[in-house]
Amino acid sequence: MMVIYFSNILIAPLALLVWLIDMFVLLLGLRIILGHIPTARNSPLFRSLQNVTDPPVNAIHSFLFRLHLFSAPSWVPWLLLGIGCFLVRNLLAGMLISLTG
Repeated sequence: MMVIYFSNILIAPLALLVWLIDMFVLLLGLRIILGHIPTARNSPLFRSLQNVTDPPVNAIHSFLFRLHLFSAPSWVPWLLLGIGCFLVRNLLAGMLISLTG
């Protein structure tokens, strides 16, 4: 079990957000990998991962459709979500490091 000690109580929400983003990226990667295995697509785990990871992707896809970029490939929302998670996670981790220093 990993224990993190904080000198400031305001750091805990930032650390929790970084952890949540890391877990979402892990679930997103697992869903993408399981999506390429034909026998895994019928499993309850895959359906649960779809319920967690697909709503943000569908929201990005509908936003791109409203911007009249409907000819974009289906992998573009996944790429935008991954890049967004990476940028937000690094921004929060930088804030966390600067607050602890």
